[in-house]
Amino acid sequence: MRRISILVLAAAMVLAFGTVASAHIGGLVFPIYELPTSDLPDLFDGTLEDWEDVLPGTSLDHNSFEPLNVADGAAGLYCDQGASILGCAIVGNTANYYPAGLYCCGNTRITNCLIAANDAGWESRGGGVFAQGNPTITNCAIVAHAAVWGGGVYCDEGALTLVGCTIAHNEAYQGAGIYCSADVSVYIANSILWDNIGGQIYGAPGLAVTHSDVQGGWPGVGNIDVDPLFVDSDGPDDDPNTWEDNDYRLSGDSPCIDAGGNDSVPAWVTTDLDGRLRFADRLGTPDSGKGTPPIVDMGPYEYQCTGDLDGDGEIDLSDLGTLLSAYGTTTGATYADGDLDQDGDVDLSDLATLLTAYGTTCE
Repeated sequence: MRRISILVLAAAMVLAFGTVASAHIGGLVFPIYELPTSDLPDLFDGTLEDWEDVLPGTSLDHNSFEPLNVADGAAGLYCDQGASILGCAIVGNTANYYPAGLYCCGNTRITNCLIAANDAGWESRGGGVFAQGNPTITNCAIVAHAAVWGGGVYCDEGALTLVGCTIAHNEAYQGAGIYCSADVSVYIANSILWDNIGGQIYGAPGLAVTHSDVQGGWPGVGNIDVDPLFVDSDGPDDDPNTWEDNDYRLSGDSPCIDAGGNDSVPAWVTTDLDGRLRFADRLGTPDSGKGTPPIVDMGPYEYQCTGDLDGDGEIDLSDLGTLLSAYGTTTGATYADGDLDQDGDVDLSDLATLLTAYGTTCE
């Protein structure tokens, strides 16, 4: 089993919903869209008892996190009882025996997160995610982890819901993509499990998979076994283990476009991992998924054309009207408002981008 090098960079916003939420931070959890200007200290192995309690009601950025010098435990982030983790990157942590990346329990929500290059070491379970209770994981890329059981995800007990995720390039002795114990109920939808060394899924009787692309195949409605045709899953250096340059977005010919199930997407999810639309139509692709168009894609990234603000596959008067309605907004603007460069405002730069694409279709 390889040890994945400790590397780096990205963003965290940790929010709580409900009055009993709690979460503990002990690792490298940084902003996903902005990078620190200097390398941060390596994290030593950690224990749950030594983790720092930061919730409820706390908003964090990367300056809020301090590596802890502790032993034999989960190294990244622990959350339970209604915690909501939004827009995080949990990257480059190591642990011994316990999970290295994310340990989630109870009714937690993990949404729009990058979970990458966490190494749980030998005799370990869950390099990327260790799940107990009833967590819901949506729109996450879970890539480049190492463990003995469940390189990407280990499901221990309870009921895990995993929707719109890509689980790729993980390694394990069993269940390199996801390992489900006998005491767990797991629902996987709109997801891609590909290029995991040690099997894509090690299943339990309570496992259901729908509208997903699973290498080697898996029974279930809408499932396929076809190369997802990522943009560049091993990066320009042709090495999937150097995950920073890997691009798990879908290329225009991907069979995963418009192939998911709309009814599986949680109601609170409106954007993809890039902060763009979660539902967008590609007019040149048959709708092979379930629901009323636009049909959601498999994986955390939605294939779409810049400027198509309503997701109908056309950059037209409707999109221009949306942008003009928000024109002049200086803070808090979203991509759906017309903030095409995603800098928080809707200005001349965004208008110029849309006008350049005006009249084209997403094919």
